[in-house]
Amino acid sequence: MMLQDLPISALVNIISFLPQNDTLTLCHTSKFLHTIASQKLYRNIAIQRTPVLRTNKWYIDSTYTYITTPRNPTSKEAADYVLMLKLERLLESLNLKVNKGEKSVYADSVHNFMLFNGSFHDFENGLAILNQLIVTLKQNCENMERFHNSQDGLIHVDFHNLTHDTIYVDPEHENTTYIPNDKESLTIQAYQGKFELDNVESLASLKELVIFDEELASLRIFGKISAISPTLRLANLQKLSLCHIHDLHDHTDELRPLNSHLLLDLITLEQITELELTIGCTVPECPCLGAFVDELTPHLKSLRKISLNEKTVHKDHYHTENWDVAILRMLINMPCVSKLTSLTINHDTPKYGSIENGVDGNYFRRRRLYESVFSKFTSLQTFVSNTMLLTASCYELLTSDLLWNGCECKYCLKYLPYLDEYLMNHGIKHDYTSDKFHDMLSPKLFHIIGIELLHRVPALGELSTLDYWKFSPCDATWGFHGYDQITCYEDYECKFNDSWFHPSVVCVSHFFRDILRYCKKDLPQLRTVALSNVYFNIDLANEGEVQCIYDNEQ
Repeated sequence: MMLQDLPISALVNIISFLPQNDTLTLCHTSKFLHTIASQKLYRNIAIQRTPVLRTNKWYIDSTYTYITTPRNPTSKEAADYVLMLKLERLLESLNLKVNKGEKSVYADSVHNFMLFNGSFHDFENGLAILNQLIVTLKQNCENMERFHNSQDGLIHVDFHNLTHDTIYVDPEHENTTYIPNDKESLTIQAYQGKFELDNVESLASLKELVIFDEELASLRIFGKISAISPTLRLANLQKLSLCHIHDLHDHTDELRPLNSHLLLDLITLEQITELELTIGCTVPECPCLGAFVDELTPHLKSLRKISLNEKTVHKDHYHTENWDVAILRMLINMPCVSKLTSLTINHDTPKYGSIENGVDGNYFRRRRLYESVFSKFTSLQTFVSNTMLLTASCYELLTSDLLWNGCECKYCLKYLPYLDEYLMNHGIKHDYTSDKFHDMLSPKLFHIIGIELLHRVPALGELSTLDYWKFSPCDATWGFHGYDQITCYEDYECKFNDSWFHPSVVCVSHFFRDILRYCKKDLPQLRTVALSNVYFNIDLANEGEVQCIYDNEQ
């Protein structure tokens, strides 16, 4: 059978799994394949500074076409120059006209465009071409469905035909924010201060609603909407993301406890299939967190994906344990617990893992709590914890096991002693008011590695964690210095630089792999896991073998 004899839909499906470089190669093989492959190449475009990690083990890096800097640039200026050349080439293709004056096939193919923070090191020089590119997108790309711009303060172009839109509730610029019509998906970026909303009835058509609130008080927006239109119901909503913390250190003098009625009065939670809650309560003796999740639980009948993120100013084991108890009670009591396929849990950890009451006994109690609950998720297929290594660094028992009592493979036996050597010969400041240095302990080291691993996903903090699997991880590294003036001790010839980061992450991946081997017996359907942006695949066809995707021995 010739390629031309295959149904176009079959070819499109096959090509959708090709990585970026293979798709580009396919564009040059024949005119027939060029037409199909170029549509895939231009459909989803993401611009970011850091190159993505690539592998032939799975297809996550095939979702977007990434325009990034070189993997090993000679300088930051050289990286900016190469990125600018790539953007100029993209501009040329989007502006390309055929003889009859019709728009290029490339422009017609663009549906999703993502501009992530920090695209250029010298952003001022890159601003002009980014503005030009976005204007070109507006003029030529009539099929644009989603446009994400992390630089809205400097680059702003309104797209009127988007099915997914972002509005900015900013009282400093305008007191009244108009909610656009005919949107399937809406992101609300809310800032401090009092505000008014107009045309709230248009929210009734939404299928997705994501709220990023600077005051961490998303429920105030729901309260505002209900006050304007008491009978309004978001009956079509299927995906919801919000953040709310009951905090003594609020931006205003008004305390905002977690209030489930502000949510239940507006949203039909029974129809929600994807839910993200970034929540917390820091007020002593306040029961609002437990009451909030308990009141939501009976309504969560259709959930398939849930993301739960802790937010707190308290850095105490018992406070975090109370948060764990509340959200885990919600999870196991949900009517849909046996049908849940995707789970994300992230914690708000203290700097360098310096948690109060982080003794061994408290760690074991917290571990038993999670073990008793995870066995309930019989349908769980994906699990994410971006903060796993940060959470582990709160308990010196865990980081000491990782460093001295962990994996005994040849690779770890080779590199872990070097990390021990690093600890013995480096100090770190905790207080800028004095010149006193403290020893680099294992919790501090692995906390910093965990922070750097967060940089693998630039979308974190800009997009909902429910979209985690839509974006490929990026290359991240650390030179083992910096961070509160980490200093080598005298008479030590330091050899640690960026080249040591990958071996360190491989050792961490072996630590996580052993955890997954232990946990997977209670999670029979678990297939894909990301712990501190270290990715794993569990091969159910091969006796549940745990395979690390990117961080392997070289």
